Amino acid sequence: MCRGKVMGESCAKHEECDVALACCREWSWPFKTICRNYAQINEFCDSDYDCQPNAVCIYQNATDTVKKCKVRYSANDKTAFGWEEDNGKTIMELAIYNGRYCKSGFAYKDSKSNKATC
Repeated sequence: MCRGKVMGESCAKHEECDVALACCREWSWPFKTICRNYAQINEFCDSDYDCQPNAVCIYQNATDTVKKCKVRYSANDKTAFGWEEDNGKTIMELAIYNGRYCKSGFAYKDSKSNKATC
């Protein structure tokens, strides 16, 4: 039977870790990456892969510098949060990508800030 690395083992990518574990960096020096349980809702994350399967990794506010896990498709209309840019995506793709936090599945960006709104 194939098994991934166990909790606490050093890793370089998520695929190396066993089921229900993610390869996550520590949030303090020396910032090494180890296999650990998925981040819970409202815990820090770097990507969706760090969070539980029903969650997304987003900037909770437009001014945040770190992201947190939030329940996927849970935010009501007019909920504000931080917009995440990706130069390889069109504006429509970004609206859907950022909208994965919104109940509607769609978000738009404020033209004067980095704020997203459901």
